[in-house]
Amino acid sequence: MIDFKNTKLEGLCVHYVGNKTNGEEVILSKSSVVTNNSSVINNLNKYFLSSFNPNETYSFTFSNNDFTLNPIFNFALGVFSFPNSVFKNSIDIAKLLYEMSTHPQIKAGNLFVAYFTEIRVDDITTQGLGIFKAENKQSFITVEESQNQFLIDSENGFNIHKLDKGCLILNTDRDNGFKVFVVDNPSKSHETQYWRESFLNIKPSKDEYHQTKDFLNFTKTFVVEK
Repeated sequence: MIDFKNTKLEGLCVHYVGNKTNGEEVILSKSSVVTNNSSVINNLNKYFLSSFNPNETYSFTFSNNDFTLNPIFNFALGVFSFPNSVFKNSIDIAKLLYEMSTHPQIKAGNLFVAYFTEIRVDDITTQGLGIFKAENKQSFITVEESQNQFLIDSENGFNIHKLDKGCLILNTDRDNGFKVFVVDNPSKSHETQYWRESFLNIKPSKDEYHQTKDFLNFTKTFVVEK
């Protein structure tokens, strides 16, 4: 069980990651984002945290199953050990994602790296590192009233109810590669491969949820084949 009711967004960095193969750039911010607007912070928390399945957990892995060699594991370890290093580690995360963005159909987008505190999971309160990529902008109509007159305008932005790609790393179960939650809404199979396998390099947790899921997939395949 995971509870975000009292979760606080303590640090946020934003970069732009293009497609390396298509000659697009990676644009690194010069500093962290600073905002005291409570409405913006609430919307960011909703955008970042509302799409995760609390029952579907993963952990980091790498070659020979040695998760200590996984770059994202080590970036997260650095942030949890030294919270002031969020910005420095976010730059390394952006550079790594850029190196993995080599399939010509992978979309460019904004990369958000966020540090959270006061995340309640099971019976403990812990910290979290979020890595989110926003690829699909939408058009919004805005209406403003001024002296009994209404002004209509159009803006482009991200839908806070639809996260394209996300990863939330909790500072728990460190000796087994952390507890990791993932959101991935790909339109093509290669997008799942590059986000989950190439960039994050995660594996399903050995729990009842994934065992049941594997059994159902096996049963479905058997029925289809027969």
